[in-house]
Amino acid sequence: MSVLQATFKAHCSSACLISAGLPANSVIRFLADLTSGKSLENVPGVTASVMAAGISAYQSANLGASRKIFLTSIAFTRISVVTTFLLSNVDASMTDEVLTKVHRKKDERFLSDGTKTPGEAKARGCT
Repeated sequence: MSVLQATFKAHCSSACLISAGLPANSVIRFLADLTSGKSLENVPGVTASVMAAGISAYQSANLGASRKIFLTSIAFTRISVVTTFLLSNVDASMTDEVLTKVHRKKDERFLSDGTKTPGEAKARGCT
């Protein structure tokens, strides 16, 4: 469940919509249409007060979810900034050398005859 969905459930339960005048059998459709951005006027039993209550709760949920995500990102940013100050300087270890294998020794025969891969050499009959 996403942060927005969890926050939305906390801000707007089916009881808040039913108390605003929405029939109980229309709650699921109302919430689905509200979260997907569809028109709420097609939901049976919806009134202006129901739409106002649902939209207000959805806006509050968005605000609450954004606040949680923002505060979480601040916490991780603080950790990363502190970590950068605790790391040692690696400039002395940096060289112009690259230590990696470009190809395997057994592939040299394929590369020396103009083919690029063992599969291409096999197709040409060079194996």
